[in-house]
Amino acid sequence: MRAKLKFLADLPLYDEKKPSTLYGFPDHIQPISNCEYEVHDGLMIQDTRGHEQEYHLDEHGFEFHHWPSKCDLSAAVFESNGNREEVWRYLKETITLTELVLQAPKAMCFDWGLRRTNADCEIRGQLDNLGDARYRALPPTNLMHCDYSYDGGLETLKIHLSPYEISEGRCKAKIINVWRPMQTVCCSPLVLCDRRTVHPKANDIVDVDQVAPTKAEQSITLTYRPTQGYHWLSNQQPEEVTIFTSWTSDQDDEIASAVPIFS
Repeated sequence: MRAKLKFLADLPLYDEKKPSTLYGFPDHIQPISNCEYEVHDGLMIQDTRGHEQEYHLDEHGFEFHHWPSKCDLSAAVFESNGNREEVWRYLKETITLTELVLQAPKAMCFDWGLRRTNADCEIRGQLDNLGDARYRALPPTNLMHCDYSYDGGLETLKIHLSPYEISEGRCKAKIINVWRPMQTVCCSPLVLCDRRTVHPKANDIVDVDQVAPTKAEQSITLTYRPTQGYHWLSNQQPEEVTIFTSWTSDQDDEIASAVPIFS
């Protein structure tokens, strides 16, 4: 298919100033940002349907698995804090899948979220004022991005791992996103950019600060290059799971270590 995707504009400004967005501050209804974006229309998004086994986590940064869930995947389960046991069952099931796929001695879940096409677009700026924001669906993101910059991922590890595990490279770690639809995807599909087509030395990726009143996050946005390769899985079903790398302790200067996404 052909589609339009949104990118961070490739501006000289970001050679001197780091892109940043402040949101959720009471004195400002709208987010404050020095980020400027551009939309590229008519981009070719390669359908991976029928070729799922040709994509690999280590090579492309993402892969697909047929893994039916034994849990209730209705949105009502994940949008009510009264269903914590059922949510935890699903998270444990996902941890098991991650350990099998990565052949990892240990996997932990430190975050999860639900996205809905018709979710409130303004909710992100309100999250810090909600009693239990975890159970509120977020709208799809509309920007090619990675959830963590290198420093942002490292700060996340420091929250969940011991200083001994982190120090002196004793721990080889990855932050993995396990993306599963609750029903057949008819709109806002997950778009993945082949990490081999993203080159940090060419400033294809730019670190961005996301600042809220109670926290600061460091993520990555993608600048457009005509050589980038985008992929999706048409009519993705609930039993079809996409696994992709959001961060890794092994950084590569030549190609991206994580996968920029759009959904």
